[in-house]
Amino acid sequence: MKSSIFKTLSEAVNLSGHDVSLIWSAISGATYRVQYKTNALDAEWTDLLPDIIATGSTATNTEPLSADEQRVYRVRVVLP
Repeated sequence: MKSSIFKTLSEAVNLSGHDVSLIWSAISGATYRVQYKTNALDAEWTDLLPDIIATGSTATNTEPLSADEQRVYRVRVVLP
């Protein structure tokens, strides 16, 4: 498993139709992993794959909204 450091998610969370888009500041060429959990108190995170390789100063992940659960997200930088 690759080691990672935390990347702070910006305030840019967009809800559009049935999708949620997370947008964060990025370093072009860096790899990011979006993770979520359904309870902020849980210790375990679930990966949203595939990882995202930034192509500019921001990166985005879009996924369908889950009708039956709330989610807490985080974005991690995946180190080589």
